[in-house]
Amino acid sequence: MACEFASASQQHLTTPDTAALDITGALTLCAWVKSSGSYGTAVRGILTKYATTTNQRSYALATNSSGQMFCIISNNGTNGVSVTGTTALGTNWRHLAFVYTPSIRLEAFLDGASNGTNTSGIFASPHSGSAPLAVGMVSFASLNNCWDGLIAEAAVYNAALTAAEIASLAK
Repeated sequence: MACEFASASQQHLTTPDTAALDITGALTLCAWVKSSGSYGTAVRGILTKYATTTNQRSYALATNSSGQMFCIISNNGTNGVSVTGTTALGTNWRHLAFVYTPSIRLEAFLDGASNGTNTSGIFASPHSGSAPLAVGMVSFASLNNCWDGLIAEAAVYNAALTAAEIASLAK
């Protein structure tokens, strides 16, 4: 089932932080999204554990102002490394996935295919943080970073899924 979010209404869902969300190793975030086509001037959150007001940044799957997938992970709650997808999402249903492999790479997947990789400055462990998990928002500092469109089947895995596993989820 999909949830519809309207950024103008600052709609989002949250769940309190739990030990299961405090991932300190490999990580995969994924979701099906259908954008309204409105990306504004800020990053729009899809699936995040990322509170900037209290320096509790952990991980985020989002889009940038150009409508490309943007993923970031922090090792200390304040700074992070990121990867940006090469393709704008458009307004059709798309499957997004972000895989963090400790000390090796960040990789963005669009519809089951690799869409961007970063192998520079990848650290050994993400910050566990105390931020809640949010769907449809990237930061608790500003509700201007809310998603505009539909999100379905959002998931957090405490493993680096393989390219074959990502492709299977995207079918």
